[in-house]
Amino acid sequence: MTASSAGLHGNFGQANYSAMKAGIIGLAKTLSIEGKKHNIQVNTICPGAHTDMNDALMNPAFKQWMTTDKVSPVAAWLCHETCSESGAIVAAAAGWTAKVRYEYSEMPMDPDKPFNIDAVRDFWPELSEFKTKVSYPTKLSDIFKTIASQFR
Repeated sequence: MTASSAGLHGNFGQANYSAMKAGIIGLAKTLSIEGKKHNIQVNTICPGAHTDMNDALMNPAFKQWMTTDKVSPVAAWLCHETCSESGAIVAAAAGWTAKVRYEYSEMPMDPDKPFNIDAVRDFWPELSEFKTKVSYPTKLSDIFKTIASQFR
């Protein structure tokens, strides 16, 4: 499936486009889970290339490198019969490629301390800087397991 970095990070003036591309990422993640039992693999590519749509937004110095031939090998690999990847989000532009993953920082739970707005406020800077325990869940059940482990 094809999404966009705008779906990952947002982009000024593209609220509807960003929301639709973020939706594609969620759809592809779900289809990769549902398709697994039928050996169907689904990935999302977030390509970056110079097009008429982004011509006015793109730095002119980058246009020469931002060509579709610098993205298509990544798309071809993800569709190749020997590629076993599924559920991935892959960014690609100008010959640069990166896998994207979700990263969670966690606020430790302490059942002996009150959990209220003040506790969240006080911990927010540390949580926002990812100084706490960091995890990389790949499915929704991973998040629930992390939460449940706090109660043991």
